[in-house]
Amino acid sequence: MDYLIMFLSAKQPRRLRVIENILHNKRTVTTLFWGMRYHILPWLGSNKQLTRINFDAAIDKLVGAGLANVSQNQVLLTNTGKQAQLDFERSHYQPQFLQFYLLGDLTKIERRVLLAGQVLSEYSYHNKKNTLHYRLMRENY
Repeated sequence: MDYLIMFLSAKQPRRLRVIENILHNKRTVTTLFWGMRYHILPWLGSNKQLTRINFDAAIDKLVGAGLANVSQNQVLLTNTGKQAQLDFERSHYQPQFLQFYLLGDLTKIERRVLLAGQVLSEYSYHNKKNTLHYRLMRENY
């Protein structure tokens, strides 16, 4: 979760649970409002498998490295953290059309494609079995 540094700011303290809820796709009025204010709303639902334990561990890792400070459930980047954020931006791809990517839930799409494959497999099996059955019936008459 190194990318978490992209959602933090050195000037504006960010609420931890807002960032977590944005990534997890928890749509409440507060989350959507503050996500809009933090300019991270396009990332809504980008990590639906995120757990609070993993999120808190990633924040603790940033604090332990001296990149961020946490107080009263708000996080603020340090000067070192701001430099690390700039380095991260330069060395990692930044999505340009994130809204379109997040329109489709890839997990659901994957499950539906697998289900369609299973349905086609079952259909072809039964179709082949029935064709063989009819052929045998014709030969007996």
